Amino acid sequence: MTFDEQFKIELKRYMQDNFINPNILASKAGINKHVFTEILNNTSRKVYGDEVAGICNATGLTLKEILKLNKKDNPYVSMNKSSAVHRT
Repeated sequence: MTFDEQFKIELKRYMQDNFINPNILASKAGINKHVFTEILNNTSRKVYGDEVAGICNATGLTLKEILKLNKKDNPYVSMNKSSAVHRT
């Protein structure tokens, strides 16, 4: 699973679990609602850093919290700086 796929899955789950309206979240994140819809629903649409930052700020969550990252479950970020995995 790619970073984009993981991010989108977890973001959708968070929004559903917390009854968050996508248009309101898009507005708070500073993202056009049509672009936000593309982010959520278009599997070939990449998520850019500024969009991730806006979404994190709007939700009040860190990227790790959104992705539920930990060393064992996600290859993109390690909890330990010395063994961080970097992928492009």
